[in-house]
Amino acid sequence: MTTNPETKQQFWLTHIQQAEQSGVSLKRYAEQNNVRPDDLYGWRSRLRRQGVLAKRENIVPKKSAMFARVIASSPSLNGAAIQLQVGEVTLHLPCLPDPLWLVRLVSTLAAPL
Repeated sequence: MTTNPETKQQFWLTHIQQAEQSGVSLKRYAEQNNVRPDDLYGWRSRLRRQGVLAKRENIVPKKSAMFARVIASSPSLNGAAIQLQVGEVTLHLPCLPDPLWLVRLVSTLAAPL
């Protein structure tokens, strides 16, 4: 690869676009294409800051907390059920799940692909 800044930028832009179209994670794409994942992530951030790549909207930062108001149908939570609606998918749970499992589930669903 040459040291020309425009050529370098185009090199990484092409890789990032191909990675996004591939449907695999940037890390996996990097492994498959012999590029460093850190470079791929770094260039994606740089190109977004420069306006070369569109910024992704509605992305929840990994370290942010998400809360939803829960209203129990009875004073006791024993025997309570939970229903989660994510897009077109509805998840019915006959009892309240472990809170840590629920946090991991929500974090996974909110994470960018």
